[in-house]
Amino acid sequence: MRFPVVCSCLLLRALAGFTQSPAIYEVVIHEIMPKPAPAKGLPPYEYIELRNISHAAVQLKDWRLAVNKREVVLPDFLLQPDSLLLLCAPAAEGSYHLSNTREIAHFPALADDGALIVFYNPHHEVMHAVAYDPRWYRDPGLSKGGVSLEMIDPAFPCSGKINWQASSSPAGGTPGTANAAAAVATDNSRPDLLYAAITDSLHVLLQFSKTLDSSLAAAPSHYRLSGGLQPMRCTVIPPLFDKVELQLSAAIQPQQVYTLTATGLADCNNAASGVKNTLTLGLPQRPGKHDVVINELLFY
Repeated sequence: MRFPVVCSCLLLRALAGFTQSPAIYEVVIHEIMPKPAPAKGLPPYEYIELRNISHAAVQLKDWRLAVNKREVVLPDFLLQPDSLLLLCAPAAEGSYHLSNTREIAHFPALADDGALIVFYNPHHEVMHAVAYDPRWYRDPGLSKGGVSLEMIDPAFPCSGKINWQASSSPAGGTPGTANAAAAVATDNSRPDLLYAAITDSLHVLLQFSKTLDSSLAAAPSHYRLSGGLQPMRCTVIPPLFDKVELQLSAAIQPQQVYTLTATGLADCNNAASGVKNTLTLGLPQRPGKHDVVINELLFY
């Protein structure tokens, strides 16, 4: 008896545990314990919790986790849809009594005063990144130790501190289980253009207030400059995607002020900014004699 090929494929998928390559922000950093001591009820170990918010299982073998410049490779683990994985150091083995825990050799230290955590797929593409600092606790007393930082709403994975707060769990955190801070969040902020830095006469680095939709931000048509300059190439800087380097068609001239406007850009939740998107820039020059003068005195 002959079986259709489609049935054979479905059978193989069922036996192997079907997985897919998730898109950016479909597996996210969901909870962080940067300073576990003095412990309030949890084991005194640092940890990072991941969450799969997609609708398919994800095989995490050979994915990478980086804290500042320290990078480690994740072991074999099939992370099911809408489920969690707790990552910690080998010293914490058995401390959490959870099946969804994996000890990571050379687990990177989480600095008390903040760090950049980046989660990469096997192709070293950014899946999620957070740059936490003690202000995310929203209460200086809670940042002194024993309390984790929890994501409030995974629907806003790139909203930064707006979407994070201290765990309200009596134990100080919820490793491997649902976040105590979980709630429906609101993010009314927009990706405003904060400032520009001229790195050389042909390149300008733009800093935005939020993570951008990198596909939009990489299109030169979204940037306008006065003085006949045109952006020829736009590079969105990973891992936070809140900086864009513009390569210009001609050199910026000294003693000339330019106006730069960014239009049609949005953050990763498709929120666009149409207000704070214009600024002026120019090459600074050394002042000549009498260009800067003493203009007012107060004496007695």
